[in-house]
Amino acid sequence: MKIEKFYKVGNIEFSNLKDAKKYIEINKNNSYYFGEEEKEEIALGIKSNVDVSIYAKHEFDFLQMKEIRLGLEKKLEINWYAKPEFDEYQMKKIREGLEEGFDVSIYANPDFSSSQMYVIFEGLNEGLDVSSYANPEYSLEKMQRIRFELEEENDL
Repeated sequence: MKIEKFYKVGNIEFSNLKDAKKYIEINKNNSYYFGEEEKEEIALGIKSNVDVSIYAKHEFDFLQMKEIRLGLEKKLEINWYAKPEFDEYQMKKIREGLEEGFDVSIYANPDFSSSQMYVIFEGLNEGLDVSSYANPEYSLEKMQRIRFELEEENDL
């Protein structure tokens, strides 16, 4: 049988005192009340040893915090999407593009919906030149149509 020591702050458990103190400090110094989900994302970031000050802000909900934390854990260039103007779905698609090594500058624009970003992401994944349809003014349907045409041309 093994006895383990842990530090509990509210509902969150930490394996060391340093992380528990850091968590307390972040919550104490932030005048905005974080909900339980936000507190959990902050704790997960502290436990992962990432800079939670990047996302421990009232501008982000817990799903946005999660996407930023995941990018930090993978050492991605989160500056592309760690912005409150992106919703969590847009952040996820940009993060996934960074993980794949794509040039996300093509679609890391809050004017694109997450669905439009998905169509661009899929085109990049297929090796297509997405510049012909990576336009936030195009409807999702138009973007899909152009992408499918490009895929057909590549199959010939």
